[in-house]
Amino acid sequence: MSGSSPSTNPPQGDAAGNASAIAKQRFDVAFASELLESGTVNDHQLASVIRNWSIHGSTPLAEHLVGAEKLSSERAEDIKRRAAKRISDSDTARAATNTKLSAGSSLIEALEQYDKGGRVARLLRVGVGVGIGESSVRRAEGRYELLRKLGQGGLGRVWLARDQMLDRVVALKELSDDDCPSPELVDRFRREAEITGRLEHPGIVPIHQMGSDKETGAAFYTMRFLGKKTLQDEILEHHHRREEGVESPLRLRHLLRDLISICNAVGHAHAHKVVHRDLKPDNVVIDSFDQVIVIDWGLAKVLDDLAPERVSDSGGAYGLGLQTREGQLLGTLLYMSPEQAAGRIDDIDERTDIYGLGGILFSILTGCSPHELLHAEMLDSGRGERDIVTKIAAGPSPTVEAFTPDVDKALAAICAKAMAWRPHTRYESATALAEDLQLWLSGEPVSAYTEPPRAQLRRWFGRRPYLSRLLTAAAAVLFAAAMSSAFVMRQAQSADRQRVFDRMRGDAHEIELKLHAETTDLGKNTRFIASLPPIQGLIKAQANPAKDNPVVWRERLETIYSGMLRANPDYLSVAYYASQPVEGGEARLPAVRFRELARVERSVNDRSLIVVAPAISLDVVNSPFLMHAAQLAPGEVASIVRQTAADARYRQWRLESGLMVYDEATGAPFGVVTVAADISGQLREILAGLRSVVGEVYVGTGDGDIWLMADSERGPGVWREGESLVDIESRAQQALESELLPAEATDGETFFVRKFKIGINDLKASVLVRLTP
Repeated sequence: MSGSSPSTNPPQGDAAGNASAIAKQRFDVAFASELLESGTVNDHQLASVIRNWSIHGSTPLAEHLVGAEKLSSERAEDIKRRAAKRISDSDTARAATNTKLSAGSSLIEALEQYDKGGRVARLLRVGVGVGIGESSVRRAEGRYELLRKLGQGGLGRVWLARDQMLDRVVALKELSDDDCPSPELVDRFRREAEITGRLEHPGIVPIHQMGSDKETGAAFYTMRFLGKKTLQDEILEHHHRREEGVESPLRLRHLLRDLISICNAVGHAHAHKVVHRDLKPDNVVIDSFDQVIVIDWGLAKVLDDLAPERVSDSGGAYGLGLQTREGQLLGTLLYMSPEQAAGRIDDIDERTDIYGLGGILFSILTGCSPHELLHAEMLDSGRGERDIVTKIAAGPSPTVEAFTPDVDKALAAICAKAMAWRPHTRYESATALAEDLQLWLSGEPVSAYTEPPRAQLRRWFGRRPYLSRLLTAAAAVLFAAAMSSAFVMRQAQSADRQRVFDRMRGDAHEIELKLHAETTDLGKNTRFIASLPPIQGLIKAQANPAKDNPVVWRERLETIYSGMLRANPDYLSVAYYASQPVEGGEARLPAVRFRELARVERSVNDRSLIVVAPAISLDVVNSPFLMHAAQLAPGEVASIVRQTAADARYRQWRLESGLMVYDEATGAPFGVVTVAADISGQLREILAGLRSVVGEVYVGTGDGDIWLMADSERGPGVWREGESLVDIESRAQQALESELLPAEATDGETFFVRKFKIGINDLKASVLVRLTP
């Protein structure tokens, strides 16, 4: 069996008899596993379809799904090929170890072989626990006797074991010895046990012991046996009942109380500087006492740990549960936060777990994972997992209303805040999220949602039934009720204004980050220009023009400069200067004059026209900026923001970077390379990139001179010449005068100003946002 590839259709015919029926079951299990893992359907959708189908019947699962119009014929054939490959790979692996399934193998064995994650077994309501024969019985540390396998994941296997010393059953997790685990994998396994062991909380699985098997040498640890019922099972059952019309409000409240318990457990971990990084319903187990337990801390990280992370790659291809190292995916794709999707491991902290808790709430409210709809749309359009990751990282976050329009608005708002695209706008802690959920369960208003005034008033009357009856008969009390309503409306308006202000404050930080990135890139490109071979060629030609023609090297340099301006529409000019010493002074820098060797610039009248300055127009200039660049340490870039006479005509600010060039042969300083960019144009792009501008945004120098502004009516544009940020908002003066950066000033309601450094040479800029009066 291991040497042949199975057909993409399940074996049929009456000649095979019982063996054919078993082969059909195996193929159905492999097909269902591929169906779920590819994201073609989710657990809830597949469970709904197979209610009127039996794995013991004669109809293959693929045929049943196509007949029910839940799967296209083309997609079914693709999943069949994957299922056939899964079976073939499993047969090959068994052949390598001289083991194979018997002709009478049961459904349990098929699930064990082809359903490693146990998702299909849960949908079929089959408990998979593979026993071990007498020839395979072994003991770990001489204390634990392995009874049967409970499951297997990417990191190892979990067994039901008997602790012979205390005569109790435990769960024993060991590294699989089939794949010769790498030292990194062993380190990750031990780290999982150590992190889990230090978190003593009723909602976190307790670790009993860690050791290594005496026979196999495989590392293992034992923990409390919790059973196999997960929160995902509870969520599926809840939504099955909803579809059947037997929904109970108490079941939703029970799931929300479970989520509160999860929040408390995660909050305990955060208090110990541990983040889980893979929160989802499948990683929450509900034991026989209905206690909610958070498991699978294999991706957990200690925030205070300064050691570099070593996380083993799962295989190089994107998947629904891929876990990878720095710069790659880390977590489960369908529940992944934007910062995880972007691969920014250093940005992953407690707020990433808040997103995961929001994802669990999303699943409770909709029956789907947060990115399930996106995943299906991408697959239907022929796009791959990488496109899905890009979309998650770019935002926005999915909303509950898109899946369940009739969802309670307060719960939807809680979920939206927990899963906010920007981490700093999520709940501050898992405890804060739990408090909002508890307030909702208690019928109280939540912080994430401002109720309409009518609902608030109704709540107020509902709490005071005796007073309500009096109010209906007394005009004086009706007047008091009207005043109360007005107060509620003012509170709602104040809350809305605060949310708008918080959003504008986030826009200011986003402008700072993007402006810093633009100026840093200009400095890097200046270094690149200074390292070009024609730079040194022109130096040698200047020293010996009879041997090497300077014109040839200048033309080569001008060609490269022209290409850079075409590739960077915001770049205004690139130039190369040779320094000249003071008349009668020493032949070493600093020089006071600079002679242009090459200059390429963008036309003022036509930005698409690139102009190469002819040799006759190259001049000798006295420039304090070039002098400053020449006096810096080797490799240090000088930067300045200024308006030239030509720029002032068009209300244009330019950012200029300069770097000293040295003769590689002698090490002597030779001249300066400069690159100038249109910072006004870059700012227009940054401001236009904001989702929408509310109120007014001003961007300017560290001294307060305004470069550009934008408002909700006119969009990005120039401002009145000569007016500063202090003229716009006098309360900004203290922050603008501060030398200790970053510096901020705000009244917390109407304006926010921030002064900060940008680029690689301590340039200073400032941003002012304010609500329109």
